[in-house]
Amino acid sequence: MWQIALRTLSFRKTAFIASFLALFAGAALVTACGTLLETGLRSAVAPQTLAAAPIVVAGDQDNASETVSEWARVNADAAAAARSVPGAATVVDHLSFPATVVSGGRPVGQGSLGHAWTSAPLTPYTLSSGTAPDAPGQLVLDAGLAARAGVKTGDTVEIAAHGTTGRFAVSGLAGPSGPTVDHPSVFFSASDAARLTPHPGQVDALAVFPAPGTEISDLAKRLTAAVGGKHAVVLTGDQRGLAEFPEVGTGAGRLQILAGAFAGWTLLATLFGVASMIALSIQQRQREFALLRAIGTTPRQVRQMVVAETLVLSVLAAALAAIPGGYLGKLLFDQFTTHGAASPLLGFERGWIPAVIGAIATMAAALGAAALASKRAARTKPVNALSEVTIEGRWLSRPRLVFALVFLGMGLSLATFTIAVMRGPFTVSVAGPASIFFAIGLALLAPGITKLMLKVLGAPIRRTGVMGDIAVLNARARTQRLAAAVTPVILLTGIATGVLYLQATEDSANQRLYSDNLNADVVVGSSVGGFAPGVVDRVRTVPGVAAASEFVTATGQLEQPRDTSQVGGWKLQGVNAGNATATASADPVEGDLAGLTGDTAAIPVKTARQHGVHVGDTIKLTLGDNSSLSPKVVALIAATDDSARILLPADVLAPHTTPGLPTRILVRAAPGTDVGGLTAGIMRDGQSVPGLWAADRGALIAGQSSVQQMLRAGNYAVVILVIGYAALSVVNTMVAATGHRRREFGLQRLAGSTRRQVLRMMSVEGLMAAIIGIVLGSVASVITLVPFSLVKNGGPIPSGPLWMYFAVLGFVGAVTLVSTLATTWRSTRTRPIEAATAAGAE
Repeated sequence: MWQIALRTLSFRKTAFIASFLALFAGAALVTACGTLLETGLRSAVAPQTLAAAPIVVAGDQDNASETVSEWARVNADAAAAARSVPGAATVVDHLSFPATVVSGGRPVGQGSLGHAWTSAPLTPYTLSSGTAPDAPGQLVLDAGLAARAGVKTGDTVEIAAHGTTGRFAVSGLAGPSGPTVDHPSVFFSASDAARLTPHPGQVDALAVFPAPGTEISDLAKRLTAAVGGKHAVVLTGDQRGLAEFPEVGTGAGRLQILAGAFAGWTLLATLFGVASMIALSIQQRQREFALLRAIGTTPRQVRQMVVAETLVLSVLAAALAAIPGGYLGKLLFDQFTTHGAASPLLGFERGWIPAVIGAIATMAAALGAAALASKRAARTKPVNALSEVTIEGRWLSRPRLVFALVFLGMGLSLATFTIAVMRGPFTVSVAGPASIFFAIGLALLAPGITKLMLKVLGAPIRRTGVMGDIAVLNARARTQRLAAAVTPVILLTGIATGVLYLQATEDSANQRLYSDNLNADVVVGSSVGGFAPGVVDRVRTVPGVAAASEFVTATGQLEQPRDTSQVGGWKLQGVNAGNATATASADPVEGDLAGLTGDTAAIPVKTARQHGVHVGDTIKLTLGDNSSLSPKVVALIAATDDSARILLPADVLAPHTTPGLPTRILVRAAPGTDVGGLTAGIMRDGQSVPGLWAADRGALIAGQSSVQQMLRAGNYAVVILVIGYAALSVVNTMVAATGHRRREFGLQRLAGSTRRQVLRMMSVEGLMAAIIGIVLGSVASVITLVPFSLVKNGGPIPSGPLWMYFAVLGFVGAVTLVSTLATTWRSTRTRPIEAATAAGAE
């Protein structure tokens, strides 16, 4: 049967090319999503300022398998334990904090970091002129930064660090002799660095050098055992870069979540697309199977032939898809990094595992579909074989019904789960797949539904003329053939409509929620690492200011009482007592926010009621830097599930964030005050504060929108590929289904129809397939959009412009009709007598 299978491939070119393209594109798409997931899991980033250190001990960025939101640092206990490990010859403290050169009251450059001079050999930085900073008040500047500031050795320079400014003597200039660094360095004396760091008592990392004869791997194991349980990790190789760029780990975690979700969607669409295409190609070969059965071929031999053909195609397609799948993954990764959803420092991984997974998934789908689709043809009795090819048999088998009910049930279950349980940012990950599951369920029932819809569409279409009448008769006689064309249209419409409006609803809800929780009229920000405590008091004295509060944001966990209802962690907000309600919407139900000083907190009243927490009780939090805090509850605030947050004093929360200081001040204008004039007044009064800027509340809302834009751009990149694959499935199906009818078109033309009339008839059939598929796909999208909109908008109507839906309809209709008419035109190019007498070879 292998020889027959290989020979058959050359006589069924159109069908097999369509099947090959479905397999190839599916394997490439699954591989691409797999490379994104592998990249997020490996989290590789080359070190820069720590490039010369073979082993790095850093703060543990993970808490309960989730990446913390802030830079976790090494505490004194972990540092002492690391220094006591045998085989560690040298252990160097590495400090890093924002330190900006100020010239003429303006910052010079962006992103420069301060270090102790003892860290210079870790890059390594070497002096190009001058001497090391041996005494307080001295520093060494990065040579490139010094050139931009117009500073040379012996000059005095003003530096903004830790919310203050000071003047330092430039004792020397230095440059990196290793890899290029993204952030220019400012090196202080050890005492000045310890004074200026916003995290006293902690270091950013420890650089560990092994003693002669000590293997790096052995020392790393001993260090891991020593610092285990002290919120520290040991890094080697490209993992060392995570000690410098912890945001890469956060981006990698986001990439894992997005890639995992998209991989699931892609896998579902791919498996169903491949299975549908293989099933259609086998269904079209009933005459061939009938002839084989009539000449004595056994059912087992027929099945073996079909499986052999499919195996050849799937192996070839999967092998060829491995390389383009990797490049497609790189293209998607570039989209994520370009729009900020992942750090560009993250090293893209193109390993063999995603390619193998993509190959196995598509081959399994193809072989499973081939085995199921060939089962009925292989079991046909030889005496009835030739007669069965003239009429369509029963379409509803027990396996089809079971699978249809399973997929419909899964779609409805996800929709119900969305309404009843899901809240927060990951609601979309549950609501999204519901439409795909439901679309697959409807597609499995498409022959029966198509027959019912033809009764509705038939009467008006038959009134359009003779060709419309013939098209309806053809569709009724070959309902399963039309249903095969409808299947990918359902999937394309369901995915495109569901995902596009899902994203629009998510964006609208997030922006509305953020805006509703913001009472401020003006936001004051810092571009040099944060504000000293006195700046907010100074802002309050500006004429027209009714209230001003520092505003610090982070993410943490509520450990006691244990509450994980906020997927991704609890939002933590740092504010000033007495000004919180005036700048950030937080209405106390019990207690008083004026008591929000010291180790205190305000929590949502719903959470308090659920866990029996009262004003005056103590809770336990894990903050964004993986440290613990046990504040006393001084107030219970009203909050919805989506706006749930925990309020803390700004001066308590800020030291546990990456900057270590508040970087925003929210200002509420007095009644009747012009916001534009107030903004200008704050800027005038703050001229002596380096890096201070002020803007209206739109700046904060725009900042929130930019975060959503980052995720949206990455989402759309993957969604477009999934929609593209679904569109390819439509084209493939239409080409295979229409190209198979060359003999039918020839007979129709011999009976008197012109080529133009055949094209008109097929345009009507294509229109019917598009209408039925669009209706069913729209129903499938409702299973996603209505529950999601009820959760996010409080009503069943999703956000987003109506034209987007009509654009989807136009795209789906155009793809369906163009592919149908193009194939019909190609199939009617031959003379009618040649087409009518063709034996079925393509």
